[in-house]
Amino acid sequence: MESNDILLTIDPKSTEKGIYSLSIETLNGKLEDLELIIHGFDMEPNVLPTGPELGFALYEVFVAHRFLDQLGDITRSNIYYQRGSFLLVINPQELFQLPWEEILTASPFLHLQTSFKVIRFLTAPSLLALKRLKLPIDVLVVSPADPDTQRLLPTENTLRYFSATKTSGISGHRFNKLMNQLEFDIVHITGRAKFDKKHGSIILSGDEDSPVRPGVLLSLLEKCGARLLILHCLDDSIAAFRHFAHLVFNQNGPVILMVSQSAVYPGWPVDQLYFDIVHDIPLDQLFNNLPEYLRP
Repeated sequence: MESNDILLTIDPKSTEKGIYSLSIETLNGKLEDLELIIHGFDMEPNVLPTGPELGFALYEVFVAHRFLDQLGDITRSNIYYQRGSFLLVINPQELFQLPWEEILTASPFLHLQTSFKVIRFLTAPSLLALKRLKLPIDVLVVSPADPDTQRLLPTENTLRYFSATKTSGISGHRFNKLMNQLEFDIVHITGRAKFDKKHGSIILSGDEDSPVRPGVLLSLLEKCGARLLILHCLDDSIAAFRHFAHLVFNQNGPVILMVSQSAVYPGWPVDQLYFDIVHDIPLDQLFNNLPEYLRP
């Protein structure tokens, strides 16, 4: 946590839907057990709070507890190469799927878009930071086999700079075997997600009868030593993708980068993301280099 970061921790508070406990922490102090009310909250999959609505909910807390002056001081201290961050620790599972990354689109926060970023955060340090990175970087790219999806994947233009394994339409058994037997620094999973009563949410990336389940994937990521997980959403199942990503989010797991891109309107080439990795671009800048319409 840096001097211009703001740590926001959301915990359960009430059995009443939409009411949560919020703490706000900076290097100058901490406000605890504040009431965060998310208006109009509904757990039906198609009726969820938007990014601006979540931003307004936070803004109301900032106003009520006179945090705006401190936020202004932090904003003014930011410099062009070191942006501030809202570091979000989200504990209630029903909030995992919500578009917290879009809170700065709320009108009271629009002026922060050039000086702040939003990051889902773990307060415990990652043990992966102690592991030495060896070159070339090992990459696994997993995807459905259809031609539209294949056009969205990294090409040999960039993968030739990595030690890359690329597989399409893979079965669950084969995927588990790859992850168990080999080491990968980057795992890139492209596909579609859906909510699942037993596992929270699952990703369909190959064999339709062998979905990727969050608990299994986390164990495999730890086994293969992955540092970066790229979750590449192909349709409007982004809420299920967010939920899945948060279930995999773990102290012993990798950094997670999500990209949302339609196979029908591919637009931006994912090769650019891999070129940034080749050129050792920091992760926060790498994310900022993504076109806004690709950011979940």
